[in-house]
Amino acid sequence: LPEINHVFRQPEKRPSTVVSDAFTLICLAPLLLLPVLWLRIGLNFGNMPLNVWTVTFHGSLAALFALYFVFWLQLNMFETLKYLAVVGGLTYIAGNRVLRAIARKRKSILE
Repeated sequence: LPEINHVFRQPEKRPSTVVSDAFTLICLAPLLLLPVLWLRIGLNFGNMPLNVWTVTFHGSLAALFALYFVFWLQLNMFETLKYLAVVGGLTYIAGNRVLRAIARKRKSILE
């Protein structure tokens, strides 16, 4: 049998780093603008209860974003789903408790 030789396609040209960096900054601009706009509209963090569930919720939310980043770098979908089930469940429970605490606080103020 004759030997089969595969010819790989030529890789596509990448844009220069200036273009890539510019689009990265454009994508990050809303994230940098968010705290400024929050301060401008007078966002009130005083309504947020400071307890274990609030810290857990925000920490697990950060863990979700970190998991998405690690998925983008090295994990496959099934490994990510395993971790996501744990972190997502914790985020759900903690978020539910935080919202309950906020609702209780508002209800007590109205009464």
